[in-house]
Amino acid sequence: MKFSYPLIKKLLPRLKDKRELIDALTMHAFEAEDASGNTFEVSLPPNRYSDAGSHWGIAREVAAILGLKKVNIPARSLNARESDFAKLQVKILDKVSCSRYSAQCFENVSIGDSPIWMRRVLEDCGIRPINNVVDIMNYVMLETGQPLHAFDYDKIEGKRGSAKVLMVRRAKKGDSMISLDKTRYQLTPEMLVITDIKRPLAIAGVKGGVPAEITLKTKRIVVESANFNAPDIYRTSRALNLRTDASQRFSHELSPHLTTIALERAAQLLIEITEARAGLHVDVLSKSLPRTTIRVSLKDINRVIGVDIERGQIVDILERLGFKVKETLGKNKERLFECVAPLLRTDITEAGDVIEEIVRLYGFQKIKPLPPSVLIKAPEFEKIFGVMDAARNFLRGAGYDEVYNYSMVDREAATRLSSEELGPELENPISNEFSHLRNSLLPGLLKNIEHNRKFFDEVKVFEIGHTFSLKKRKKSEEVEEKTILGFAAASPRESFFEIKGIAKTFLEDLGAREITFKEIKKNNWSLGVWNSGEFLGIIAQIDKVGLAELDLEHIASLSSKEAHYEPIPKFPGVMRDVSFLISRGRKIGFIINEIFLLNKNLVRGVDLIDEYSGDKWPGLQSLTLRIIFQAPDRTLTAEEVDKEMKRIGDLLKHKFKAQIR
Repeated sequence: MKFSYPLIKKLLPRLKDKRELIDALTMHAFEAEDASGNTFEVSLPPNRYSDAGSHWGIAREVAAILGLKKVNIPARSLNARESDFAKLQVKILDKVSCSRYSAQCFENVSIGDSPIWMRRVLEDCGIRPINNVVDIMNYVMLETGQPLHAFDYDKIEGKRGSAKVLMVRRAKKGDSMISLDKTRYQLTPEMLVITDIKRPLAIAGVKGGVPAEITLKTKRIVVESANFNAPDIYRTSRALNLRTDASQRFSHELSPHLTTIALERAAQLLIEITEARAGLHVDVLSKSLPRTTIRVSLKDINRVIGVDIERGQIVDILERLGFKVKETLGKNKERLFECVAPLLRTDITEAGDVIEEIVRLYGFQKIKPLPPSVLIKAPEFEKIFGVMDAARNFLRGAGYDEVYNYSMVDREAATRLSSEELGPELENPISNEFSHLRNSLLPGLLKNIEHNRKFFDEVKVFEIGHTFSLKKRKKSEEVEEKTILGFAAASPRESFFEIKGIAKTFLEDLGAREITFKEIKKNNWSLGVWNSGEFLGIIAQIDKVGLAELDLEHIASLSSKEAHYEPIPKFPGVMRDVSFLISRGRKIGFIINEIFLLNKNLVRGVDLIDEYSGDKWPGLQSLTLRIIFQAPDRTLTAEEVDKEMKRIGDLLKHKFKAQIR
């Protein structure tokens, strides 16, 4: 926002120069920078438009920062009515959107040019001078922050008794208005307007209209100073694509206390410049005027800021900012400050706001940077994350590829494996393909298998993800979420038994010792998996595809493995491949586990990197394993790796009847 330095200087005669003003604001209030000519610019935060979006507001802020004499704001009492020439009624029909409407009538107005000093201030701030009445409205807005609007009293149509009427209401269907820039706007019932008995005169908080426009013939006027609901003005301005100084200010929630302050100042200037006579003053409130009182303790102030500030200095800072401060003692003789916020400070709502005001005037640069003093304790270990990592490592070692499927599925997928159960339905799905949350990982894995079997003879995939189900409570239903491991395999050989063996080995490796499989007669499921009577999941075969789904949360509670820290290896690993022929009935997972057991200190990884089954070797399959050797305390020599590879070859030949290639 742009400001005129000469006007600030007029309010603060003891101010040295523009640089002192800019430095004071930048160090203690807002970002400010010098601009061309007599101006400077300030980046106001949205919550400070009410008190600081004006020249008087900036002057008050600078006076508080620099300890200058308080700003003397000239004004004229609205109660001193000089003329009863006009009768006026104000009706607020929408009390939510308009909290206060102040207006005053003036007669004997002489329309002409504004004084040079006023035109210069307007031009410095980017406003084009028009005539003395309109210019006074804009000038007072720059001074006080409150937008004003002047109507030609004689153009207000219709009366109630002997009084003319201004109403604040929502626009009616079909209402339209030609604005002062000669543009016609079609109004909607969501928009707030100022009307007389017959028609709209202005779009509230945004733009005045031609029907009651001030012209050279105008002799009697009504000056409006109102407070409107910020969201309503913002929406109207956006809907009409009409952004004005007034709409920008009203959109940032001005204080209703501003209306009479601005009207008093406008009355003074109208009398001085246009020789007008002040008439009837109307002030209508639709809600009580807010005044905020906040209690904050000296202990909390110093604790939050991190510096012990003296009691007297705190009181001095707050009073310079316009707070009324009363010191009291709490229950434990704790010193408290009862702070009544300045009328225009709509942003002061809690103790933290008061503390922020204290620290910014005290000076952030005076606070020494210190590391935070907090109690750090070891994080709790979640077993399920270790089980998830173990599942990934185990299945990857067995030749399975990890996949990620959507958590949202269509109704067909949700009931593909179980027509009796259905996952929670979304209230507002993005499409019919994502209408339900999945209650199983297996439909997604089946799709993965079906798609990839077009390109590969054997497909093995797994997924770790969340499933969702509806659980009935006493009077409602709640969504239950579980972490599930699902894996599936399809190959020319029997996949069901491989899946069963993988599941059993994985569970045993995690510490399950009493694993049982029981046949269950439910849709497509073949076997249920139990450990010590606790249900862990299912194993099934559908269209020659073996599938398994295990509850990782239950498995984590069974796991006997403890996590331990392993430092990053300091020494490089050595990678070797071994290819061999073996019976198709052999389980690859068992072979990999046996290789690991040969030398747990040196064998760091075993991965299946190639597999082939064909007519060339009837009843056999060709496998290639990649083995990574790594020692924690040294770089392995070629001789050590050769020795381990010989042991692996002997294991494959003697225990698994493999033919090394």
